[in-house]
Amino acid sequence: MQLSIIIVNFNVRYFLEQCLLSISKSRQDIDLEIIVVDNNSSDDSKEMVRSRFPGVHLIENSDNKGFSAANNQAIQLASGKYVLLLNPDTILSEDTLARCYQFMESHEDAGAVCVRMIDGSGRYLPESKRGKPTLAASFFKMTGLYRLAPRSQFFNGYYAGHLDPDKMAAIEVMTGAFMFIRKDVIDRIGLLDDTFFMYGEDIDYSYRILEAGYKNYYLPSTTIIHFKGESTKKSTLNYTKIFYNAMIIFVRKHYKGKNYLFVLLLQLAVILKAMFSYFLERLLNFLPLLIDISLIWLILINLKKWWGQIYFNNINHINLNFDHINAPIYAAIWGLSLYVTGYYRKNAGWLELIKGIAGGTVLILIFYALLEPELRNSRTLILWGSITTFCLTLLTKWSYNFLFSKSFGFIKKKNIKYAIIAHAGENNRIREMISKSRQKTRYVGRINPGSESKDDALGQLIHLNEIVNAYNLDEVIFSQKDVPAYDMMKSMAGMPSEVDFRVAPDDTLSIISSRDKDKQGELLTVGLNFNLSFPGSLFNKRLLDIIISFLILLFCPLFILLFRGSSYFVSNMMAVLSGKKTLIGYAQPIDYAVLPVIKPGIIPCTDIGYSESTDDIIRKENLYYARNYSWYKDLEIVLKNINRLNGKYN
Repeated sequence: MQLSIIIVNFNVRYFLEQCLLSISKSRQDIDLEIIVVDNNSSDDSKEMVRSRFPGVHLIENSDNKGFSAANNQAIQLASGKYVLLLNPDTILSEDTLARCYQFMESHEDAGAVCVRMIDGSGRYLPESKRGKPTLAASFFKMTGLYRLAPRSQFFNGYYAGHLDPDKMAAIEVMTGAFMFIRKDVIDRIGLLDDTFFMYGEDIDYSYRILEAGYKNYYLPSTTIIHFKGESTKKSTLNYTKIFYNAMIIFVRKHYKGKNYLFVLLLQLAVILKAMFSYFLERLLNFLPLLIDISLIWLILINLKKWWGQIYFNNINHINLNFDHINAPIYAAIWGLSLYVTGYYRKNAGWLELIKGIAGGTVLILIFYALLEPELRNSRTLILWGSITTFCLTLLTKWSYNFLFSKSFGFIKKKNIKYAIIAHAGENNRIREMISKSRQKTRYVGRINPGSESKDDALGQLIHLNEIVNAYNLDEVIFSQKDVPAYDMMKSMAGMPSEVDFRVAPDDTLSIISSRDKDKQGELLTVGLNFNLSFPGSLFNKRLLDIIISFLILLFCPLFILLFRGSSYFVSNMMAVLSGKKTLIGYAQPIDYAVLPVIKPGIIPCTDIGYSESTDDIIRKENLYYARNYSWYKDLEIVLKNINRLNGKYN
């Protein structure tokens, strides 16, 4: 056996499928085995491997053992001369395995080799080659200062910026997404350190290979696509903790005697970066709302003075309580009403604006009626306030769109113009798949993957740049069956225009995409047209959650008397109001690889008892709920199961 390929999978069924397909095209004459270790995925990854790739050795774990421990399980079974640790969210070029194998055969000093990586948009991923995580390198990487001098060994040592990404070089650290390792080296240095649950194990292993007297090489003559890239969800608090704790483990292990200051600084950096990321992300999300509320408050105060002068001939006729009580509360109600209706989403328009202002005005009038007499001011101010708030928020929205999208006005959802690079048969299959996805798309035509001329084609793959510019395409879809991976990657990397790419694997019902390396990747699945995917349905679901939760809290004592026992009405309804939960959710187990993501539910959407159910039945019930969702369906389930709202949610 020449090569053992090891892939650790966790809930990425569609990525895993296209990865395995790319391996079959890249294997050429190499005698290889493939071992997939599944870390207790809740999607149908295991079933897909068993049915579509029966020759793959599948290890099914009953829990998530982490990346290192799962790889170690497979390494101990591997019989190849070389071992490739490979991420499932990758596509190999046709020559990748052969080039790496030949390189290792001709370089006896090589302990391992990694390759050039691009993301789903064709951009080079700097983590293709890296340096040791020294104190300086870690600091510049963590603060982002390395971007000021990307080719400097001092400032960008983390990504080995001084090394040409197009030239072969000996490097210090490889990426865990693709590590082609000599099996003799593994036998000598041992397995991966499973102290690293996720992240950091590739740095540790690269370091151990160097300590054993071997070299790690970077081979840019072959390229792979790494869809998720290194920055998946890196702004989250959980990622920050996991990643930098892994670095702390590494420092304590390899920098003995001089690690105290390093560890102390890293721990401080974890806290500061996590706090900064957390607050910055939320500030940016709510900044337009906060600006609008502040401006509405200011305008209401000036309206009060104007109306007092016009109607009462006294600028101070309306009492000062209006400035400090009524005005800020009115401003907050209008702002939050606009937020709930989705007005602050990118593609919001007239409907969301009108609904937000009208809903806020009704709530303010209700609030006004409940006020003490001395706090009730002229209702005419509420009318004028609604008009000025309408004009103000319209102006701020249009100005925001102009600054960030170069469009003074509402940003309308446009039909995505796309072309397919495929032969006629595969082109028709992919086009039909997209037509069933209910996305707003406009098919422009087919691009021929070969060099022969076809009357029904827009042109040939070699003229992709010209075709994209001529037809102003938004997306290009590659058929993995008809377009060699090498040609695909070459075309993506050489595309100067702003265009998104998708990959349609051979004979599957999915299209994988990653619009940029900060996104998880998207998929279209034929036949799964979910009502629950549309913004209007999500708004209705959220609105119903708020209304029902508010009513239950209002009559909470009555419910507690009616439904004795464990009473979690208050905590459950507060969780729903805060957006942490929804009243009706999916039943367990949940296949998030296929289903639209919603908050955890207090009541499951199906009445099937878990003792009598199977995973397959529950999966079908969840699919039915997502496809046929309606707000009155949620209302019906709540009314039938209202006694279950007082139970503790697990």
